[in-house]
Amino acid sequence: MHTNYKRWMKHPGIDYETLTELKNLKNEEEISDRFDQTLSFGTAGVRVPAASISIPSVR
Repeated sequence: MHTNYKRWMKHPGIDYETLTELKNLKNEEEISDRFDQTLSFGTAGVRVPAASISIPSVR
């Protein structure tokens, strides 16, 4: 069984809905689909030049 899947199942903070969903996974392929892939995140089309971002200074 997959390590991350096991960790999620045993996590004390898991909510009932998520735990139920995980328990209902039918086979290794479904578990692998959720836990064995690298997530990629993009900027969702946001293109802001770095110079236009103002960062307040701490005094």
